[in-house]
Amino acid sequence: MGEIPFIVGPFFIGSIWILKFTFGNFFRFLILNSVIDYLFVHPGMVILRKMGIVSLFRMKHYQMGILFLGKSILMYGFQTIIEKIRKKPKTIIEKIFS
Repeated sequence: MGEIPFIVGPFFIGSIWILKFTFGNFFRFLILNSVIDYLFVHPGMVILRKMGIVSLFRMKHYQMGILFLGKSILMYGFQTIIEKIRKKPKTIIEKIFS
């Protein structure tokens, strides 16, 4: 239950902004997202644990980093599919009725 503020808050918003500024260049997206995820997972989680806000019981730091990176890659993939669908040429019937 405690992960909801992190998923909806800084992780989600940060991933959206990274996607916005790097979409179209997957390598740049992957590198930037990896760096941000690393900073959150390792130094960020240590700081949050010392403050008493969060702790990891069932998951190790590297597993959390892999999870964040996997979610980000899925998000990029879905956005790529959406963009391909949006840019699909219209048929004559769709042009008449739109």
